[in-house]
Amino acid sequence: GDVLLFTADDGVHGRELWALPPAGTPCVASGTRACLLGDRFAAELVWKDGTAAPARALTDRTAAFSRPGGERFDALIKIVDGTAVNGHHWLFGADLVAEGFELRVTDSANGAVQEIADPPGHLASFGEITAFPSFPPPVVVSTGSVRERPGGGGACTPSLARLCLGGGRFAVQARARDFFGLFHDAIASPIDFGAGDSAFWLFDPAAIELVVRLEIAATDGRVALTVASMTNLGYEISVTDLLSGATATVAAPVGLFRSQATADLFPPLP
Repeated sequence: GDVLLFTADDGVHGRELWALPPAGTPCVASGTRACLLGDRFAAELVWKDGTAAPARALTDRTAAFSRPGGERFDALIKIVDGTAVNGHHWLFGADLVAEGFELRVTDSANGAVQEIADPPGHLASFGEITAFPSFPPPVVVSTGSVRERPGGGGACTPSLARLCLGGGRFAVQARARDFFGLFHDAIASPIDFGAGDSAFWLFDPAAIELVVRLEIAATDGRVALTVASMTNLGYEISVTDLLSGATATVAAPVGLFRSQATADLFPPLP
């Protein structure tokens, strides 16, 4: 037949029926499956409460997952072709919530599978540079897409290196620090992440590095920042409140995959 059926126990849901397409069958996208790198890789994510995450390929290299019924992207992954460096495809991921998840990525070229289990209670950030050995990919047409992100209103003016969030109230810039101690300005992504969220890239516009989420509390106006990092380069993210003139910066050191959240980035305005 076209599908291999078998039973297996994943250690979480007990023994279940699994369906595995034969190697060489391109990924077919669905509501809970994103296809990356020319439909070679299939990515699926299940939240710790057992619900399958709606999935979407943002580009040919980056996919996002949300909560069922949610309008925001709460977890992201990217796959990078590192064949020229170490003969593997690399897998990176991060999230903007601390709910925990199980990620499954399948290489349709050879049937190889990578599973990442992230426990609840902290923000995920990871990278696996030996995730998938390189094999010739099937020749298919990518289904990834990029949507233009509208510019922010208010006082902030978006640019190549500046994101405008909060209706133009906040200007966000980022830079990365490499392993030689050199800094590189991050580039604002044109991908539409929805209100309050946006992203930066460094080396490839289709491979997101940092996703930022700004939230303003309805009760007292406090500003919270969450960063999902899919890089182990160091980074600095600066946020300027153009109403008050205040600037706040969050940072991560070189060599660590680190997502983070700051509940009180700015106090309420007087």
